[in-house]
Amino acid sequence: MPSRQLEDHPQDGEEHFGAYLAHARQRQGQTISDVSVKTKIPEHQLHRLEAAEMDALPAEVFVRGFVRAHARAVGACPEEAMRRFTAFLAKRQQAPRRGEGRYEPSTEASEEGRGRRRFGVALVLLILMVATLAASLLLRRPTPSTVGGISLAPTSERPADRGDEST
Repeated sequence: MPSRQLEDHPQDGEEHFGAYLAHARQRQGQTISDVSVKTKIPEHQLHRLEAAEMDALPAEVFVRGFVRAHARAVGACPEEAMRRFTAFLAKRQQAPRRGEGRYEPSTEASEEGRGRRRFGVALVLLILMVATLAASLLLRRPTPSTVGGISLAPTSERPADRGDEST
């Protein structure tokens, strides 16, 4: 059993969580299909998990569940798999800070971009408000009014007035 202990806790040159799970699966003589049936995790996700293709996997909370389930299904230590997964994520997050990996624009450039975006949003809102005001003025129905003392209301509304004049 001491060799098992060494496999579960390799030091500096340790394999990442995906390779750890793949080797444990292979030691058990299981296929990806076997693990998929046991865990109900789709095969394509298991392939991505073993290859540590984090960008192709769902949200981290789901991946954590996948790592635990995969480890249990292949007889590996779930805690060790999670330790390796956490270490992998920590290394991955440190890479951009050391200048490796992604390009990050300067703070000034991103602030300038935010200012332009805000201006664009304000401009669109202003145009919408002016268009709404113009449409409401154009579509307003005229109210009945009087011209020269004569009411422009329909005559059917004034039958009492006609009767009074004829007598």
